[in-house]
Amino acid sequence: MCRHLLNPQVNESQKQAILKAIWAEDLAVIQGPPGTGKSTAIAELIWQLVRIGYQQGNERERILLTSETNLAVDNAISRILNTNTNLVKPVRFG
Repeated sequence: MCRHLLNPQVNESQKQAILKAIWAEDLAVIQGPPGTGKSTAIAELIWQLVRIGYQQGNERERILLTSETNLAVDNAISRILNTNTNLVKPVRFG
């Protein structure tokens, strides 16, 4: 995973949360106080899940991102978008 980071600024605790979420059987919860990098970790997690799915032949990986607030979803989505690749194509319903 570390060789394919979307955001090279992801810290070690974020990497651990991402790995735990990738290997979770059913559900993973990322929580913490404001400003701890949850949106960055979630964006990286989505990127990694789509990348892994694509490598396994699933070109239509689908991930549902929800939150109590629209702002939290918007923050995570804004961190996924980049100019280097269009592998992740978010669609927002709200």
